[in-house]
Amino acid sequence: NIDFDGNTQTASRAVNIRGLIEKCSALNCTGIALAITSGSIVNCLAHDNSGTSAISGSGSIYGCVAHTNAGRGFNFSTNTSISRCISYLNTGANGYGFDASNGEGSIYNNCVAYDNAQSGFRNADEGATYINCVAESNTGFGFESTAANLAQYFNCAVFDNTAGDFSIGTDPFSINIDSITGTATFFANAAAGDFALNGGEGADLKGIGL
Repeated sequence: NIDFDGNTQTASRAVNIRGLIEKCSALNCTGIALAITSGSIVNCLAHDNSGTSAISGSGSIYGCVAHTNAGRGFNFSTNTSISRCISYLNTGANGYGFDASNGEGSIYNNCVAYDNAQSGFRNADEGATYINCVAESNTGFGFESTAANLAQYFNCAVFDNTAGDFSIGTDPFSINIDSITGTATFFANAAAGDFALNGGEGADLKGIGL
């Protein structure tokens, strides 16, 4: 229950630990705002930060939100579990919603990437798995797996991603099962931060339990 304000000071961070960060917020940090080298980040918020990543680490990330950061919303290392997180309106050359540049074995479950300046979800390392995730209105791909990196997609949903919905890469064991392509937004008012599923395309996701 602590708010950390980096005050745009040089290389300012909110937290960088091994352990638990819970119900905290970070803003105006110029380094990575919330970082764990092992442990958990739970129900935290990172917004209006300008470091390379707002939330980063290896371990477990649950129920977190990253928005309007000038860089990655989330960036993960090996074997990280990311559940029920939202990344939206992140900007700049590294404005990915979720980026696993060294994230072999990471698992994403029930996450949302919306209107980020680069791809919503990017896998630049081996072995990412995405379950029940939604990518909408990102400038890059909805889901991007670079080069020969393995990626597995189960029950994911995409709409209106500028570069394309899926870039699966060339690994022969990559799979995409039961994904949905929408014809309109899935959300009530995502631009205002309301990610409740609407009664249109959102109802289709509810219908399959996504």
